[in-house]
Amino acid sequence: MLRKDTPMLKLSKLFGHENVETTVNQYGHLVDEDVREEQNRATLPG
Repeated sequence: MLRKDTPMLKLSKLFGHENVETTVNQYGHLVDEDVREEQNRATLPG
């Protein structure tokens, strides 16, 4: 779901977290990894 651009607030509710901060703390790094991968693809030759 994270890779399908599902909003963190929606994920938070789906996971039953009391607030979105919990979701961001638990899963935010996954979004960061996707951003880094995209940046690497954009800067690599070929």
